[in-house]
Amino acid sequence: MQQLRRVSLSSSSRPLAFNIDDYLGPQIAALLLSIPNAYALQLRFAKIPLSQSLPLHLCNVGQFLALAWFTGLARHGITRLLRQRGWRHTQPRLLLGLWLLALAIGFQVLPDSFDVFAEKQASSIPPWLTVALLIGIASTALPALVQVGLLLARPLYRWAGLSAALAISAPNNFALDGDYLGLHLFVELSAFGLACASLTNTAWPWRGDEIKALPKALWLAAVSSMMAAAASIAWPSSVVLQRLATIEGAPIAARVSWLRSFGRREKGAEAVLEQLPKSARPWFQKRDNPPPIAASAPSLLPNDPIVFLITIDSLRSDVFRNKRWLEQQRFFKNLSEHAVTFANAESPASSTVPTLSSLFTDKYYSTLFWKPVFEGGDVWPLEDNSVRFPELLSNHGVHTVNVATKSWLLSSRKVVAGFQEEYDLDQNAANRQKHVESGPILARMRESLGRPRTGPTFVYSHFMDPHSPYDSGKLKRGSDKKALYLSEIERLDEELAQFDQWLSDQGLGARVVWLVSADHGESFGEHGVTFHAKNIYEELVHVPLWIRIPGVKAARIEATVSTMDLAPTLLDLFGVETPGEYMGQSLVPYLRGDEDVHLWRPIAAETHLKQSLLFADGFKAIRDQRSGTREVYDLKKDPKELKNLIDSANPKYQDALDLFFKVQLNPRYAKQAPYRH
Repeated sequence: MQQLRRVSLSSSSRPLAFNIDDYLGPQIAALLLSIPNAYALQLRFAKIPLSQSLPLHLCNVGQFLALAWFTGLARHGITRLLRQRGWRHTQPRLLLGLWLLALAIGFQVLPDSFDVFAEKQASSIPPWLTVALLIGIASTALPALVQVGLLLARPLYRWAGLSAALAISAPNNFALDGDYLGLHLFVELSAFGLACASLTNTAWPWRGDEIKALPKALWLAAVSSMMAAAASIAWPSSVVLQRLATIEGAPIAARVSWLRSFGRREKGAEAVLEQLPKSARPWFQKRDNPPPIAASAPSLLPNDPIVFLITIDSLRSDVFRNKRWLEQQRFFKNLSEHAVTFANAESPASSTVPTLSSLFTDKYYSTLFWKPVFEGGDVWPLEDNSVRFPELLSNHGVHTVNVATKSWLLSSRKVVAGFQEEYDLDQNAANRQKHVESGPILARMRESLGRPRTGPTFVYSHFMDPHSPYDSGKLKRGSDKKALYLSEIERLDEELAQFDQWLSDQGLGARVVWLVSADHGESFGEHGVTFHAKNIYEELVHVPLWIRIPGVKAARIEATVSTMDLAPTLLDLFGVETPGEYMGQSLVPYLRGDEDVHLWRPIAAETHLKQSLLFADGFKAIRDQRSGTREVYDLKKDPKELKNLIDSANPKYQDALDLFFKVQLNPRYAKQAPYRH
């Protein structure tokens, strides 16, 4: 191996070697690995002006340089310490120390990247063991790639190491988007370690042979490190850090934002409450045993009603703004013409399990108690004792039916609960990885309703079409995901229209009430992501909502409501009082046609520890508890949430958001609810 070029430095009478490679190599590696991030940033934020994109790119480079300087200082200091102690074979010791450090970091940041996979293997391997093994493997990648880089640290081979580092880093921006923050961090650190090691012993043609004063060298390194750190931590605005944290190859930005969040001083509760309308203040305070809310009278339901609540997976609200497309549908067109349409309905989450858990308990994710089924697995509300609204209906003489399209939608899993009659269609699916389609669901409903029965009936099911991979519609293949998605909705429309006609043919039409909504929407490239569950922007939490009752006049309601209002609405319709701790409010006043309706409950959402609060003036505040980033949008002027106003908006929005979720947090949690995939 090429002889290291060192110079002797003196501080007082003690000589100490100084290897300039400790600093130059990591800096070059940092600049190299900032290139894939710059490309990803340009793709995601191509439309923003140069005045906004330039700070973003500078911050990207600055954070890598900060990492490079700290890496140089650590490598230089540890190497000198080992040699001063007279230890030989320092490289194996350094690699062992690096592996132990990676392992310690891995157990802090990687468990939620592996817990879902571990739960799927629970029948053969304990989930905690699977998680531990995967963390060990991931942690080994860093020292292993450093060793590979050291082997390639020769003039003819080092470029292979640098190319491999780029090949590892570049896909990191486009794989597993919107999640797996710890895994993305390890990929980036491993690529950085490979690049740094590959540049070891480089004969830089432009470096000097001697630095004659050790204090000057240390001073230069310290000042440079502080400047790089300041450039990446203190200087960028919150908007810059939030944008940078959205790309997967910049997990350091998320850590920086998280660290900066510690410096944010929360306002006292009294100061925040003073900025809120008086009617909203009770929801931002501890609500110990609030009294139940009586049902309104007279009832709007027909005699012996058959009330259907169906939630449709991944159904976006804006699909139904296309009038030409809607005219071609039968069931959804009928709803738009004869139902009360709530044009601005919001979901409490952007993934199915949190949404439906909140809908049936009428409590937000953080208020519920979540616990893993297996140690190291994903969390479920198995031990949450909140009252699910079907329990209340069953206790008041309503026959309740649940047609479950997933086994975890049975009462035993506690996402839903309280049904008297349940069907597990997931057990009957030929391929358990394939979603149950609408045909078998409606067939089972026909079977249940075909039995002689008097009295009120409530029927629930969650329809899994439309859902990725969008293969249950008439279109089976194609690159246009939106077309495949719409094809699934069209097929579902046909099935529901035929079922609705069957109800009429059976003489049940005058008894049927429909409540139709969605668990969440779907992303098709908005905010740089596809699928759902990855954020809580409006394309994922703005959902359709229709309520069709015989004799109730059709209307279009523009007021913002929430699917959290469905439980109180159903209880109100059936004449059952609503528990005081429920977080929604009945929509029956809108159904009655009241002209002056004032609902004062907050409208919030949370998924993956991202939390939002929507205000009456159209402003929406978002915070990410994992990354520490914050956002504020004016939905009236910016409905697509493209301009983050966090640096200029009134701080009252974030203050209210903090207070609301602080008050709602389940007392069993120390600081925040557990992360759920």
